[in-house]
Amino acid sequence: MLQTIRTFIQSNTERFIWELVSVAVSAALGYGASYLVDRATLEACQSEQINLLNERAAARAVSDSLKWSGRLSLEKAKTKQLLNENSKLREQRTLDSLARMSELETLQSINQRYRKP
Repeated sequence: MLQTIRTFIQSNTERFIWELVSVAVSAALGYGASYLVDRATLEACQSEQINLLNERAAARAVSDSLKWSGRLSLEKAKTKQLLNENSKLREQRTLDSLARMSELETLQSINQRYRKP
């Protein structure tokens, strides 16, 4: 069997060499093409992934901005309400204090009037 193969190769040496060369060139071209296609596909996928991540981050930033601006406005309104309430309570305390002082002064003046000398 080996003898038959050897005689075939020796009788068709030039054809056999050209077939080997064509197989090697085809393999090299196929590998090169697949390498370039795989690389381009990988770069495209990575680029698409980066774009999607950037879009997601931008959408998240907008969502967070809306969420926190609403929350901040609620907190500002609550703070304003509490400050107003605090101001009203201070004013009421001052008025109550003045009323007590005037009552005290009135009682003192009545006491001085009717005090026995």
